Amino acid sequence: GVDVFRIEQQDVIASDSAQFIINNPQLYPDRIRRDEQGRLQIITNQYRNQGVREVSGVDIDFNHRWQLAAGQQLNLTSVWSHLIGYKQSLVAGQPVINGAGTNQFGALPQWQSNTRLTWQYQDWQTTVSADYTSSYQQKVATAASNAGLNSKVDSHLQFNAQLSFSGFANSVIALSVSNL
Repeated sequence: GVDVFRIEQQDVIASDSAQFIINNPQLYPDRIRRDEQGRLQIITNQYRNQGVREVSGVDIDFNHRWQLAAGQQLNLTSVWSHLIGYKQSLVAGQPVINGAGTNQFGALPQWQSNTRLTWQYQDWQTTVSADYTSSYQQKVATAASNAGLNSKVDSHLQFNAQLSFSGFANSVIALSVSNL
């Protein structure tokens, strides 16, 4: 199936972006306190009405089951989510930005998926799965403040496997291996 979504939230209460406040001291002189050497001491940051948050995307899922010989069964399931937009302002009163594919509102990769292939026969079941997360841009304050930090978080693909036996009354024994 395919689900297309667009969710708009009004009057979102969230804290301002401390980094945006630091990067724009001329806009927020009363919210930044430094010592005599210019070192940051306090950022006054509070929860405020950020206005509107709009989240949009597409969810896609696929399921198929095959009945095989001798009572065996094979199931394939794949679920994909694509984040098209995550729009909100970093600080109340500032313009709205799209944080999809960045870490500006937390890690928000644009693609995530889980695909599983499961074989079942009597009391035995085995599953192989793949979990995927797309890359995203890592927004940093300055290169000096985050030396060595990459501007991009690479995509990640992880394979997992599980074998289980349910031939005992009210029990399942499972062996799992994550991140093959």
